[in-house]
Amino acid sequence: IGLGIPAEPLFRSGRQYLPDDQKERIEDKYLEKNELQELLDNANNKRWKYVIHFLALSGLRIGELMVLKDSDIDNMYIHISQTYELNVDKISTPKTDSSTRNVFVRKELATLIKEIRSWQKVNNFEKGIRTEYFICGDTGGCFSYDAFRKYLRELSEKVIGRKITPHALRHTAASLLIADGVPLETVSRMLGHEDSKITKEIYMHITQELINKDNEYLQNAKVL
Repeated sequence: IGLGIPAEPLFRSGRQYLPDDQKERIEDKYLEKNELQELLDNANNKRWKYVIHFLALSGLRIGELMVLKDSDIDNMYIHISQTYELNVDKISTPKTDSSTRNVFVRKELATLIKEIRSWQKVNNFEKGIRTEYFICGDTGGCFSYDAFRKYLRELSEKVIGRKITPHALRHTAASLLIADGVPLETVSRMLGHEDSKITKEIYMHITQELINKDNEYLQNAKVL
């Protein structure tokens, strides 16, 4: 791949992964803003903290981030043109046209990208690593999905009381943007969804939560 640096071992041969979003209830598909902040505040591994933060802001799939090159990011966009297929252990082009996309780099994402680049520059220099990846593993190849997934599950269970998958961070990006008023279709295109079914499920769930909160506010309100 590029510099000829192999991906680091991801998982034992023969293991099958089901998409994380097929294993989660809608309530567990995303984190609330305060839950995300708690994870970030308690993440003691710098690389995994940055992975958590970047996925939750960008909405990228974990496989897309694993093979994202530093050159794929410019001042305006994150250019997505490939992904890591976990089940077959290889890099490939996205399966749908909508997955090949440009993710707009808004201000908070630009700030995080700058911070990650600064950290990785120092980290790679200290360890003598040469890499083309935006966030690399210990030897300069793709970081390990297994290692990150294990870290995230253990951290989330300890900090917020339930196990979170990498895919939940992608939906967290959707939920926080929707809650902030970004149009549903805009979020769906950012995620590279062929259709917005999953985004709509999250939207409806958040909308119902907001309605319930509104009802709580109004329950004991008195005008006269």
